[in-house]
Amino acid sequence: MRRAVCAALLSFFGVMAASMVRGEVPEHVRLAIEEHEKRSGPSRTLEEHLHELVEADAGFDRRGGEKERLEPLGRHMQAVYYGLRPLLGNDLRAQFVGLSSDSLRGEWLRRYWLLRDPTPTTRENERREEHERRVRFARRHFVHVSPPFWDDRGRFYVLFGPPDGMNRVPADVRASRGYIPARLYWFYGDPGLLVTFERPNPEGPWQLGVSAQKFSSRPDLRREAFQGMGDFFLGYGLRPTHYDADRTRPFEIDPYQAANVALSTAAASEIVEKRRERFVPPGGSKPSLWFVSDSDAFRGEAGMARLEAHVQLDLEKLRFAWEDSLYAARFRFEAVLFDAALHEVGRASYQERLTAERFDSTTHARLWPGQLDFDVPAGRYRVVLRVADPATGAEGVYEGVVTVPNLHERDLALSDLELATRIVPARSSTYSRFAKGERLVLPNPIGLYERSGQLTAYFEIYGLDLDAGTSRYRISYQIVAAEGGDWRNPERTLRPFATSTFISQGASADPAEELRVDIAALDEGTYALVVTVQDLVGEGSASTATAFSVVRY
Repeated sequence: MRRAVCAALLSFFGVMAASMVRGEVPEHVRLAIEEHEKRSGPSRTLEEHLHELVEADAGFDRRGGEKERLEPLGRHMQAVYYGLRPLLGNDLRAQFVGLSSDSLRGEWLRRYWLLRDPTPTTRENERREEHERRVRFARRHFVHVSPPFWDDRGRFYVLFGPPDGMNRVPADVRASRGYIPARLYWFYGDPGLLVTFERPNPEGPWQLGVSAQKFSSRPDLRREAFQGMGDFFLGYGLRPTHYDADRTRPFEIDPYQAANVALSTAAASEIVEKRRERFVPPGGSKPSLWFVSDSDAFRGEAGMARLEAHVQLDLEKLRFAWEDSLYAARFRFEAVLFDAALHEVGRASYQERLTAERFDSTTHARLWPGQLDFDVPAGRYRVVLRVADPATGAEGVYEGVVTVPNLHERDLALSDLELATRIVPARSSTYSRFAKGERLVLPNPIGLYERSGQLTAYFEIYGLDLDAGTSRYRISYQIVAAEGGDWRNPERTLRPFATSTFISQGASADPAEELRVDIAALDEGTYALVVTVQDLVGEGSASTATAFSVVRY
């Protein structure tokens, strides 16, 4: 349902030769393309996911004032809100405080943190745990009497966490100059940010930013602004213009460096205003492992659908090591499925060992397939896929939304079109996870085919009428391309499309079919592939669609 959109023209191996047709695309082709777009649309935003609770809450409070809307919240929920507030934009704040009960807010929080989970395929939510730790620390160490009960240090700490280094310059009083506020510097090596705070009132809260005098062009003010900061700057590779050998003279920073600090202060303010965050998962960030994925739905048992999640990864990116007289590597594939209310409805995983006799065969790009299955009712689901290399810790994660149709409600229906790298007889247990009856269908979620090769696709037909135990049906396909290579654009101008038809029969009302297309004569480009089946015994027809590419290696 979600697939890389790619390229091709086409010639079919069937009974009838392909013919080129110019003019308007038939209505059933348009409908099939629109259905494919609808079911394979982009992931929903955080606000869109959570807005469903607002729509279902008849008592939602739409008043604009935050203070008045916070009054009905219990003390615990108010504390939760103040802790979360630095992370929320205006829309999410309005959603949270406007809900009519704390139980709905609790459900809102559950969904919010599930959507923010950096490792959705595990039981832990490291992002929520880190946030709650930061909030506890901020309330303990950056205390302020007014909500949210911390000063600007706490607000920045909740967003960016502990600094990599810090320094404090105490307050001072100078003749003819008056009170010079205490200053506090937090340094973050990534992204190279120096955050400055000052305390204008000796008994008051710390505020983000510094007064204008600190960046005056007067050398005496500039020296005093950064007095005592020499060791701090030198420790992070920032060079002063002058520093005495005995380290007794005031530290002096040149105007260029002072400007950098001023810009850094502005960047820190922007971080707070735009609610940017810094979160490093436990153990540090992991290397990326590239893979592609898609999902296809087929009819299952007892009114259910069989949703297949497919991946392809590049074996060159895995780490092979000498093991039992072979070079071996492993990858782990995990998937978790959530329903429209973000409740978990399925979880699956497996680990596979791959071997090679020669090491040089592991240093070339080669796509390897993976597949996990779920039995689910029709509906909309959030799917999360993770592929990992246990040897290096590298991983890749995909999150998206997929709509599973009801393939039982119509007399005649088609499954999704599954693009495949190969379809072979099911004789080997090596690829048993890809078995579909007597076939092994090795998925090709990237949807790329070499121009000199063959396009291969698999689909299933449901609900054909039988005549003396035999079904008869006509299969047609169309290839539709768009100017500019974007067939999803509603303003698209369609180029000519190819079509071909053949008639088949079988001993089942629910046969499975393959398409094998010689693409040697095809141009590179982007196309939609639409397949239509017409029942020749009974009545009715059904269509399904996907997209693919032809490339020249």
